[in-house]
Amino acid sequence: MVAVSEIGHVEARSALARKEREGAFSADEHDTAVGRLRRDFLGVYLPRPVTGEVIARAGDLARKHALRAYDAVHLATALVLREEAQELAKGGREAGEPAAREGDEPRVAMMTFDDPLTRAAGKEGLVHPQ
Repeated sequence: MVAVSEIGHVEARSALARKEREGAFSADEHDTAVGRLRRDFLGVYLPRPVTGEVIARAGDLARKHALRAYDAVHLATALVLREEAQELAKGGREAGEPAAREGDEPRVAMMTFDDPLTRAAGKEGLVHPQ
């Protein structure tokens, strides 16, 4: 599963618009890319809401790790998702499911090409897929 913060859609649209303005691709190519992005957000990604909790945590993370605003929101979203996954796993064990073996705890990976965000995610205990 690939979970993304809802703001990822805005960031991607902004990047596509910038590339069009810079002449990297035509208006038709831009529109095609936007269509694919919309399709992916509906069928491939699991958009995660930007809640009050995410915003509050993002503010703290921005200061702690010197992150840009949207990067802090992405990191906060991933941390909230990890906590939700851990709670679901804990609830399953309490409901009589077998206890997880050591190392079987839910893992949330932070996929990014942004070095400061990658470092911050690592400091917060998120894995970075190779």
